[in-house]
Amino acid sequence: CAEHDGYGDSVHRRRVELTAASRELRVVDEVRGPRRSVRLAFHLGPAVAADLAGSRAALTWTRDGEERSAVLDLPGGLSWRAHRGETDPPLGWYSPGFGRKEPATTLVGTGVTDGVREFTTVLGFRG
Repeated sequence: CAEHDGYGDSVHRRRVELTAASRELRVVDEVRGPRRSVRLAFHLGPAVAADLAGSRAALTWTRDGEERSAVLDLPGGLSWRAHRGETDPPLGWYSPGFGRKEPATTLVGTGVTDGVREFTTVLGFRG
């Protein structure tokens, strides 16, 4: 669990739970504070393709010549968009080294929170 108050009068706390039996990674983000706009971003590796439908992203990639996949269930109550290789503003990039960059998908959710709100994301691996 980690927490910071870098947003002035709001506090962001994140908890990460791995359940090996169900092959799931759960990320719980809690925001406490007055009404404010929030933005949650998940940066994927450049080899990961994401098919975003509402608040669910089907992820696919190849590792050691084998197709892999996962489903990322994103928090409801936020508006989700996928960004890849955008320049204005720069969003959806991965840098493998100084002065080098390549397109990579970033999933961004935006919305408003008031009081205490939890945003739960579940990454489920297939196969």
